[in-house]
Amino acid sequence: MNELEKQLDEYINQNIYNYAFMIKGQWGSGKSYFIKKVYKEKHPEKEFIYVSLNGIEKIEDIDIKLTEILIKEHLGKGKLKSINLKNILKDLFKQVNYKNIVGILNKEYKQILTESIIDVITDKLSKSNVVLIFDDLERCKVQSDKLLAYINNYVEHQEIKTILVADETNIEEENYKKIREKVIGNSIEYIPDIKNNIKSLLPRINNQKIRDIIERNIGEFNTELECQNFCNMRTVQFAIDKFVNFYKIIFENSEYENEEYIELQDRIFNYLVYISILYKKSENLYDWKDLEYGYINIKDDYSYENYRYGFKFIDDYVVKGIIDKKKILFILKDYAHKNLPKDDAYELLKNRYWELQDDKVYELIEEIKKKLKNQKYRIDMISEILSLLLKLEEFGYEVDINEFMKLFKNLIKNKQGEDNTIYIDDTLELINMNKEVKEKYLKEFEKLKSYSMKLKFTNINDCITEGNFNKLLEDDFWTNNQKVIEKNGFFSNINLEKLMQSIKRQDKAIQIWNFKYFCDALLENYQLGKILKNDMKSIKYLLKLLKELDIDEYGISKRNAIKGIVMDLEKMQDYKK
Repeated sequence: MNELEKQLDEYINQNIYNYAFMIKGQWGSGKSYFIKKVYKEKHPEKEFIYVSLNGIEKIEDIDIKLTEILIKEHLGKGKLKSINLKNILKDLFKQVNYKNIVGILNKEYKQILTESIIDVITDKLSKSNVVLIFDDLERCKVQSDKLLAYINNYVEHQEIKTILVADETNIEEENYKKIREKVIGNSIEYIPDIKNNIKSLLPRINNQKIRDIIERNIGEFNTELECQNFCNMRTVQFAIDKFVNFYKIIFENSEYENEEYIELQDRIFNYLVYISILYKKSENLYDWKDLEYGYINIKDDYSYENYRYGFKFIDDYVVKGIIDKKKILFILKDYAHKNLPKDDAYELLKNRYWELQDDKVYELIEEIKKKLKNQKYRIDMISEILSLLLKLEEFGYEVDINEFMKLFKNLIKNKQGEDNTIYIDDTLELINMNKEVKEKYLKEFEKLKSYSMKLKFTNINDCITEGNFNKLLEDDFWTNNQKVIEKNGFFSNINLEKLMQSIKRQDKAIQIWNFKYFCDALLENYQLGKILKNDMKSIKYLLKLLKELDIDEYGISKRNAIKGIVMDLEKMQDYKK
């Protein structure tokens, strides 16, 4: 670009050169942006008159367009503020036979007006300060020989500096190749400086936090464009515009604006850039299926550089224009839960506690305790933290496990509405722990799991105890408890003795039938394979209790309802067998 600017400076400042100057380059590379914004702004002493030839079909149309541009964008403005447009038009019409004005308007008026206004401008500024720019030559539908002859009129006869901008690879006419050398004296390839071009866009963005994200990732942005061999400035602008809009809808005024989410902000921005490039290149995207985010590779070559950390919602946004704020915030919350900051106390201890000084270890243990008190960890991290604490205890550090267990239970209680489940740390089997430590881990874990289940099934057991089986069939009840039941089973988590007491004392047969209908729904879930196997033991026990009942003492309706429950339970058993 430095060489291009140097040669352009030489061209527009010398007085004997009577040829046009050509800036050539691929479509979308930023040629137009460079000449209209970057270069033009560096030369305020010049009057740049920019005309796009895109879609022009006749030479007269160029005159019409040029006239409109001169009147709207130049006369009476900037360096030409002293030129009185009304007087120019008034003087011009004195030269025209009023009776023939309609004919002139249809035939020669635009050309006469254009030449007159250009004469006024060049007389006012001197020809050396006027620069004509004709862009999009390859998109002009006028024959090349006629177009270049028209341009040559300004270059050679009116001696106005004229810059042409085009993607010459898309100009196939033989006439163009023959005549171009007579009109174009110098041409140079525009090679975009993506980094500087991106920086030049930043002042247009009002939000400083958005500017910081983009500026922080300019190097990645440029590297991605180079890797994809797609240095296209329009795509750069497209990606930035998309990100600004995304940020305002999702990030602005949310917790995700905070510094602790810098890695998330960067990942989303860089993936949006990647998808924008693929979209503009019309390449296939990754088939996410049920995955919402993570590392992906859409190419057959599984080398490291082809992997990207991506988000399904960015594909939907860039390609389909879909932006479901509620769903995206839910996914970001899940991401944040599973991707703690690198300076988090748990992360630091987990990765290198054996290397740290004693005071640092205890300091980090206290930080974990503080974050647990402030509900900063997710429920499904409890097993990992517990495992770490026991490893620290085994290593020789003093850790109050009972105090942490209280904090864990408090976290479970306060976050029980979240879709997080207590589970055994899968990495436990991979760690060389002695038998005693492992048994302690499993013992404490079972306490937490039982506590969690008790909380989750509190409402359900209330219904069971009170005999309000109709509540089990309400839409809100099933919506709120379906996932808990599907993940953890049903019969193994309710008080079967209290269930039997409610059935025995219930004098309204409809309530027993409601429980039977609820069993029908559970049976369907069993058949779909959603309910856990640990219900089988409880189902067997409940069947035993029901069969021990003397149902002959009940009314016909209640008796048949109980028989229906027994049949459902037996089907559940048979299905699992």
